[in-house]
Amino acid sequence: MENFSKKLLKQWENAGFTDDFIFFAVMHNKSLCKEMIERLLNIEIDKIEYPKLQHTIKTSQRSKGVRLDVYLKGSSKVFNLEMQTAANKSLSKRARYYQSIIDVDMLDKGCYYDELPELFILFICTDDPFDKGLPVYTFNRKCEESNELKLNDETHIIFYNAKAYMREKNEKRREILEYIDTGKAKADFTEKLQAKVDKTKKKDSLRSKYMTLELKYRDKMKQGLERGLKKGIKKGFAHGSHTAKLETARNFLRMGLSQEQVAEGTGLSLSEIQKL
Repeated sequence: MENFSKKLLKQWENAGFTDDFIFFAVMHNKSLCKEMIERLLNIEIDKIEYPKLQHTIKTSQRSKGVRLDVYLKGSSKVFNLEMQTAANKSLSKRARYYQSIIDVDMLDKGCYYDELPELFILFICTDDPFDKGLPVYTFNRKCEESNELKLNDETHIIFYNAKAYMREKNEKRREILEYIDTGKAKADFTEKLQAKVDKTKKKDSLRSKYMTLELKYRDKMKQGLERGLKKGIKKGFAHGSHTAKLETARNFLRMGLSQEQVAEGTGLSLSEIQKL
């Protein structure tokens, strides 16, 4: 546990704007959040309601809830802003689900269909989500048989690719993408973002909260692995090769599982585990 705490402390020291917790804290600043969205979309927002950061929407007890990094309203518009730091092949389906769950959330609040606000779902990606080298991927619905015919449902799904910031022509947007890709603040706005990052990391209370949340996440992951070991992994590896079992055992040990748990899950003897 002591080694893990040191690792967490180092992780906190190295964390930047793209870290989920840091992004949460910086976007908690109303003016920064507003300007961020204005620059990304090249629009002006009259005003926004205070961001509901990492807001969880669940329409029923049995439905799959979704946690939104930034979920806020501005005039007749709704914005969902996500930071995506890991390659994820399901981003398109996630965007689809986010749209549906936000719309249902709006309807639950008493809207009629024609009152649904204009919706922007924005993913800021540290890697190219579609491998086309574009800085921005904007998706709006239109008719395949008649390209000039648009559905006009006022839904916009946009992916930003920080890796391609040099190809972005809009200066304000390019500054943000460059900052996300390089971690270097070179413009007035990104300097304000970095200043907020630095201020956040100086707060002992936030550092403690960060480490507590990471520990809880680690414990949940470990509990999930333990349940998997007990229910299915033992059976799955019963027919595997001895070499595969040994490699799996090493991986589980690196994850922090006990030797007894690894032995139970892989079917190896405790003495074999102890030799690894």
